[in-house]
Amino acid sequence: MSPELETLLERVTHEWCAVSAAKERMWRALADEAARDGGSGWLALRAPGRVNLIGEHTDYNGLPVMPLALEREIAVLFRPLETPEVRLSSAGGAYPPRAFTAEDPIPPGPAGDWGNYARAAVQALLARSGQRSLRGFRAVVGGDLPAGGGLSSSSALVVAMALACDRANGLGIPPAEMAELMAAGEHYVGTQGGGMDQAICLLGRRGCALKIDFHPLIAEPVPLPAGIRVIVADTLVKAEKSAGMRQSFNTRAAECRLAVALVNRAQGTSFRLLADLCRDYPDPAAVLRSSIRDDPYSLAGLAAGLGISETEVRERYLVQRDGSHLPEPQGGFRPLARALHVVEEARRVTGAARAMRAGDAAGLGRLMDASHASGRDLYEVTCPELDALADIARRAGALGARWTGAGFGGCVVAIAWEDGVCALLEETAARYYRDWLPRNRPDIAVPEDLSGALFTTLPADGAAILRPR
Repeated sequence: MSPELETLLERVTHEWCAVSAAKERMWRALADEAARDGGSGWLALRAPGRVNLIGEHTDYNGLPVMPLALEREIAVLFRPLETPEVRLSSAGGAYPPRAFTAEDPIPPGPAGDWGNYARAAVQALLARSGQRSLRGFRAVVGGDLPAGGGLSSSSALVVAMALACDRANGLGIPPAEMAELMAAGEHYVGTQGGGMDQAICLLGRRGCALKIDFHPLIAEPVPLPAGIRVIVADTLVKAEKSAGMRQSFNTRAAECRLAVALVNRAQGTSFRLLADLCRDYPDPAAVLRSSIRDDPYSLAGLAAGLGISETEVRERYLVQRDGSHLPEPQGGFRPLARALHVVEEARRVTGAARAMRAGDAAGLGRLMDASHASGRDLYEVTCPELDALADIARRAGALGARWTGAGFGGCVVAIAWEDGVCALLEETAARYYRDWLPRNRPDIAVPEDLSGALFTTLPADGAAILRPR
């Protein structure tokens, strides 16, 4: 390993890994891979994952969320190149090498390919710069975020690649602007999400969750109540937004758009998002119930309710990025249930921020429990594993527990008093990972070492490049 890389590794260890031997091993694996490539001018950057305390599926409806940045991250060593080539590899060969040219337009790779997240970032920066091409970079990617765990490893990777490209080209994009740019840029991979993941990744504040509002983006730090720890527990059911889950995720977003359209039709309004409804009506749930029937809608029923043809419904509300149309779900579309979850979840975010400022950890926990029930019953994004794990965490002493992320698998987030965390972790490990999961999902391999699946965290700072001396 070159003296330059050794010095960089020492600085990373000193500034980002002071209390974690596992972090040191992670960064050394990246440095070993970079050493095989050679070259000079290497820089280090970290882009944290996030866990959302409360406020799920509200961001793409223009309503607030309250996540925190994790102490776990996507870690990258990179060096700018003189050419437009972008070359990627992963520490330990976890993912196959990828390369593309930073020239507009950048064609996507196969659906689900990890290189598409780098392509998304660079494509967004090309559009922002108005240039035909940008300088590329060589990057080695690693980290300690579980992929598909609902902790936003994909958005952290997009942000990391954007920061590397920004630095290689001297663009100097401010963090808040970068967050909005990457929120739109990530649509390149085919999901129709909002801006929460990118905002918390770039704007995270140590010791605080962020209450994030949209249009415009405003991030307000809210301190975690004293004596509270956050527990993250992975169901080990992968929630890959870029693969099989994407259609279900995009259907929920479409059902929210349909809810707004049905309200507009019934009330003679011209709302664009559910956020507009919440702004103009003191009781948006009542307006939703008076405008949208509770029974599921077929495609024909939507057309009748909106006064347009089935073809127009498909083209206005059900088209995906690749031009295909979302199919009618088994059991029909449920716009009322989806919208009720969203507007009530937004109120829970406001209540949670109030509880946290008052140091009311128990109140925060109750709101988290209510959020989980809503995601299970109205938004229908939990699964038996998420429900079981959240229940086990509560019975083990959590003040509150809920699914986090898009759903359909991934992680549970819980809060507990610090002096009860060790017992909670032990009981959760025994009852879920060593008992419930082997009995109910014998097809899922449970690792002997659970440190990657069950851990505690405190709120961390947002993404950063380690500045040269």
